[in-house]
Amino acid sequence: MNIKLKSEILEKSITIETYLSQILMRLLDIVNNENKTLSYKGTALSFKAKVDLLFDIEKIEKNLYNDLVTFMEIRNQFIHNYDTNSFETVNLRINRKKRLIELYNSQTEVEKKDSFNYEKKLRIGFLSLSIKIIQDLEITEKLIITEKIEILNSKVEIYEKNHELEFKEITNKALADSIDDAMELLDSSFSKSEFGKKLNPNSKLTNYIKSSIFGFLEKNMRKEIDNWKKKNES
Repeated sequence: MNIKLKSEILEKSITIETYLSQILMRLLDIVNNENKTLSYKGTALSFKAKVDLLFDIEKIEKNLYNDLVTFMEIRNQFIHNYDTNSFETVNLRINRKKRLIELYNSQTEVEKKDSFNYEKKLRIGFLSLSIKIIQDLEITEKLIITEKIEILNSKVEIYEKNHELEFKEITNKALADSIDDAMELLDSSFSKSEFGKKLNPNSKLTNYIKSSIFGFLEKNMRKEIDNWKKKNES
């Protein structure tokens, strides 16, 4: 039994599956690493279930999905079958050599290609497949993070706009209440005829009206803001 080869494949499988779990946790806003569906627990989703779910919700492209399925099928042959000790054996059982040779040719320098035997080429092709999957999953995760940030920023903008409108409503109400309070004070201090005669831009009465309105405005603004805070805390 080729323990070294099986261990290498298992290590790559764990790395890739960790990425799949991380991406799904980000998508679903799961922060608990000991969750039931995406952690190390026996209740967690399988490798294939994670891949299928990401594809179904259109977070991975068809090409990446196909590569993940190819990787999984090869991995299963090595991990679950005692007598699978080479890539040539794998390809006798499940024919995936086309994709592995294609990746081998794209990653290996031309002058070295003919110097490797068939098993070596398949092994390098599988290594290239693993690296490509990890790189694609890293890109996928970054895109999801960017998308999440954009959604959060949009929510913040909406929140700020809504509260800006609320603040304007508070200000307008406080101003109206302040004017009413100031007019009540004036009505109690002066008759209508005196008020009409004395009201001019430089008179003491005008300054008194201004200071009264601003004083009442400050008081009523505090009252409305306190009411708004209580409303949003409840």
